[in-house]
Amino acid sequence: MSVGLESATESDDDEHDEVPPCAAPSCWRDAKRWVVDGREAILCNRHAKTFLGVSS
Repeated sequence: MSVGLESATESDDDEHDEVPPCAAPSCWRDAKRWVVDGREAILCNRHAKTFLGVSS
């Protein structure tokens, strides 16, 4: 499994129109784009550690 990290603010996509996956404002403020095996997710560091088993 390859895991990549890119800041959510560096994206060219219109991701800002989507509802954040984490409900807590602190989670969304810390959100980053994670790429795992070609699939993308926007998660805060806490949820990335939980769901992906990676650290920032």
